[in-house]
Parts: sequence; C-alpha cells; structure tokens
Amino acid sequence: MSESHAKYGYLPDGHPDLFKDMPLKNPNPKIGLTELCPDCKGHGYRNLRLDAYGKGKHFQQLCWCHGWGYLAPGKCVHKHSKHVAVRGRCYNEYECLDCGKHYFIDSSD
Repeated sequence: MSESHAKYGYLPDGHPDLFKDMPLKNPNPKIGLTELCPDCKGHGYRNLRLDAYGKGKHFQQLCWCHGWGYLAPGKCVHKHSKHVAVRGRCYNEYECLDCGKHYFIDSSD
C-alpha cells in the first residue's frame, strides 16, 4: 500500500473488500481486450473506502486498465513507473519498471 493510501485510510492491496459490490466485467474480444487485468481482477475499479457516501456507496478508484477490467494480450498497464525527466512545462517522461517502456504524460489542463 502506498503511503498516501495509508494516510487517508484507504483499503490496502489484498483487502477482501477491494471489489465488494462490484460485478465482474466481460472480456471484449472485438477490441482485443481478452486478458484479465492483474490489478483489478476484471472489475475495472477498486474500492478505496467502503460506505463513504452511504450504505453500499463506496469511494472508488479507476484501474490502470481504464475501467475495462481486461487488457490486450501482452499489454502492460505501466503501474510501476518512475519519473525520468521533465521534458517541458507539465510534460513529463516516465519509465515503466515492469516492461521498460518510456512514455510521456502532459498534465496541463
């Protein structure tokens, strides 16, 4: 669990209620999403805080698979990444520690 998750009282990785009240999504072979996402286990989201908005209404986080629950075969979600460099104003380069790919994120509005 990340330090920020613990700080805000979010459910830790592996908690039995991470996917409580969440149906499993179906694979979507038409667009090539056939492998179960290793992070959300096919749910697309995870619960961070149970009953945050009333009974059965949980505070949730979108998964790295963008909520699909499935990935294309061999696709990496780049969950474990490190910041490499700032390449411009609000434009950052990252390296995935799982697959080695470098990718860029523009965080401007």
